[in-house]
Amino acid sequence: MAVHRISLGSLGVALNGCVKSYEDAIKTAMRKTAVFGQSAVIRTIKSTRSPEGFKIRASGTYESLANWVVTNTDNGASLTALAYHSYAVEAGRKPGTMPPKGPIWNWVQQKRIVPKTRAKDQSSRLVKIAKVVKAVRWKIHKRGIKGRWPLKRSMPRIAKYAKKEIKAQLRIAAGKPPKAKRSKTT
Repeated sequence: MAVHRISLGSLGVALNGCVKSYEDAIKTAMRKTAVFGQSAVIRTIKSTRSPEGFKIRASGTYESLANWVVTNTDNGASLTALAYHSYAVEAGRKPGTMPPKGPIWNWVQQKRIVPKTRAKDQSSRLVKIAKVVKAVRWKIHKRGIKGRWPLKRSMPRIAKYAKKEIKAQLRIAAGKPPKAKRSKTT
């Protein structure tokens, strides 16, 4: 067994170097986890169904990759939903307050709930759209909207990935090779 003598000052420098490499390893792991989380949330959103068994999809902006942005930070990374209605999709909306008219108007037009008509019938189409928008707003006002919690439901999978990734990155920082995956044999 070899014995190394080290002064107290150089011990502090060596420990700071180790701590820094471990911090960097954890940051790397968290950044990889945020990227994984982006796809995990989108998978959860796309597999979400209503109680009646229908796929839930309003305009498609919430489930798009462009909505979920990974931003590197000093401490790792953050995963952010940019859609204006993200909170309403995640947590829902309590009854009692009238929802905004603009997004519902756009949704009715995008889904073509009121069919397009000829140019001279355009004013009657706008009246029909206004009636549909009013009905949808009143229904949301009275009943609210149930939250779907896609991010919350994705967190166990993301946490499991983070744990595995942190272990792998710390092994690399410690100078040990990552553990090889065991093959399953029967």
